Order: sequence, then structure tokens, then C-alpha cells
Amino acid sequence: MRDIYFVLSPSLLLLDLAGPADAFRLAGQLGGEFRLHYVGASAEVGTSLGLPLGGLAPLPDALPEGAVVVATGATRSIDAYATPEARRIVRWLAGQRGGAGLRWVGICSGSLLLAEAGLFDGRACTSHHTLLGRLRELAPAARASKARRGMRRTV
Repeated sequence: MRDIYFVLSPSLLLLDLAGPADAFRLAGQLGGEFRLHYVGASAEVGTSLGLPLGGLAPLPDALPEGAVVVATGATRSIDAYATPEARRIVRWLAGQRGGAGLRWVGICSGSLLLAEAGLFDGRACTSHHTLLGRLRELAPAARASKARRGMRRTV
């Protein structure tokens, strides 16, 4: 069983959660073994559609070996990621850096949270083309570039 942790930030871009989460759900119907977790710095986040999303679990103290952490994007990320909740998420991500076998996925501006936490240092990464400048500023030790055809993973 593979644990997938969706880290939901303030001003969540709902598509960045719904698309990947539904893909894992469908893969589960085809035999994949995934357990989805929805976590955040608070029990509720606002979304891009104005619909609040609640019932989130707190950021866990530790992650199981081999977990996948998915940082979802936000609308107006420059403002959303300046909030106390987003700052807490960055600190939490940085604290998970040494976890055994963890995999990191940034969806759109969610990659900025991973970059700020130092998770892209020395690695190839990408984000939405409008965010590449910010990504490079936040992760100068990373190899940030436009997505290339056939690029399968960023970390």
C-alpha cells in the first residue's frame, strides 16, 4: 500500500487536488494500492472556486517510508504562500527532508513550497512557465527549467 499525502495550502487551486487525486482513485480501481490522505496547516482551506474545503487532517509528525507527498498549487500564490499557514507548511516540508524513501510532487505553484523547503536542491524540477523565475529564486541550487517532452518526474 502506497500512502499519498496531499498537502493543501491556503487558496487551494481545486483542479490541482481533484485531477491528481482522481487519477490515484482510478488507478486504485485498476489494482493500484493507494491510500490517500488530505492534510494541511489548518482543518479547512479556501479554494479557487470560493468553496471551502474542510475536514483536513493535521500535518503528521512523521511520514511512513515510501510515502508520496503532493504539494498542491494555489491561486494568487504570491499572497497565499505568505500566510502563516503556508509558512508552517514550508517548515513542515523542510522537516520531512530526511524521511526514508519519500517522493515529492509539486503541482503548479505547489512546486514553490517544495523549492522553498530545500527539496529541489541539486535536482531537476519544473513548474508552470509563469512561475519559473520564482522557482529559480527559491531554489538556486536546483536545475529549474521548462518541462521537456518526455519529462516524467521532477524529483
